[in-house]
Amino acid sequence: MVRQYRYITFQDRKQISTRYLNGDRVADIADGLGVTAATVYRELKRGETGGLDRNQRRAYSPVLVQQRVQESFSCGKFARRFCAVTNFKSITKNPETLAAFLRALPILEGPWDEG
Repeated sequence: MVRQYRYITFQDRKQISTRYLNGDRVADIADGLGVTAATVYRELKRGETGGLDRNQRRAYSPVLVQQRVQESFSCGKFARRFCAVTNFKSITKNPETLAAFLRALPILEGPWDEG
């Protein structure tokens, strides 16, 4: 059987973030995306913020992981194709677009929000 490889898109990362924050199991998230659990674990590690989410698991930021991936593709023949797929540059081009994009992300809650 030939294995199908693909990049995780920013939309996939937002879905990982939402489902992970909702407490879904990594295996279920992977099945929903059509990737292996190892792929989701790598994404979660790449996007760790250093804090904990409301489920007391390591917090994940799709924006942070997208920036890290974007930086790794910043040189070479894949950069043009990757930028076109993610629209990362157009999202971060001006403050209004970035603000609208960030408002669309799921709200992360942490221990600092309790009070």
